[in-house]
Amino acid sequence: MGLKGWLARRSRKKSPAKARRVLPDWPPLPQTGFLAGRPATEQDIEDGNAIFVAKAENFRTGKPIATPIPQYALLKDNAGKTVPVFVVQAEQSLDDRLYGLRDFSGKEFVATEAHLRLLGTKPFR
Repeated sequence: MGLKGWLARRSRKKSPAKARRVLPDWPPLPQTGFLAGRPATEQDIEDGNAIFVAKAENFRTGKPIATPIPQYALLKDNAGKTVPVFVVQAEQSLDDRLYGLRDFSGKEFVATEAHLRLLGTKPFR
């Protein structure tokens, strides 16, 4: 199912005025503050370029995922709310694909692939 179908399904139960609010005004992708092509380090977090370091028993386990960084995505949070975000980091850690995300106000999240819908590098209109 495409993004329009996914959003339409989510908005069917809402009034038309509320349904229009599902799509955000997409800001430009960030020019800095993201990490691609290698696993994150603690220094990357301090520098604001990563959100997490994938570790197990003090050993780094992260490997970069081949996906465009940064890109747009929709995060389904624990309350079931859909939040538009930037993907600023993507790593495979053991059995999980982990994504470092920032919403448009700068709030940071870490999510698995099951809670995320990747949208690519062009804003959805």
